[in-house]
Amino acid sequence: MKESIGTSYLFQIVVVFVLLFTGYLCLSINYARSYAVKNNIVNNIQRSKDFDDNARAKIAKYLSNVGFKSTGRCPSDYGAYDVSGTYQGDGKTGVYCVKAIEVPEHDDIPLRKYYRTVVFYKLDLPIFGSVFSFKNYGDTYQMGAKSQG
Repeated sequence: MKESIGTSYLFQIVVVFVLLFTGYLCLSINYARSYAVKNNIVNNIQRSKDFDDNARAKIAKYLSNVGFKSTGRCPSDYGAYDVSGTYQGDGKTGVYCVKAIEVPEHDDIPLRKYYRTVVFYKLDLPIFGSVFSFKNYGDTYQMGAKSQG
């Protein structure tokens, strides 16, 4: 009887380590996938030199090909977008979020702007499901802003 009790503790320790390893593996895979999606969103905005309909269409095509559907709540000043590139509203739930940030004029440098993006990834454990949600931020380079005069 003493041997079986000791074996059950050892079995529980093994189960805990298997769950920890599985959780770490799932988190790593989801992070790598969200990193690739974030990079693609940033690259499409930079190629279009603006976050316009053309960039949204390319992003939507990429997201549908990859099958990325991890969602999260965007920060209040970020625009939320779904898989098809449809605007959901500021601070709403979406697949990715985008915010235009203006860099003020300084000396001879004209008004510039860049875009900050947010993509979500989750810790999905096989038995427990989605446990935690994380954000992956990315920035484009600075681009010339359209004149506001």
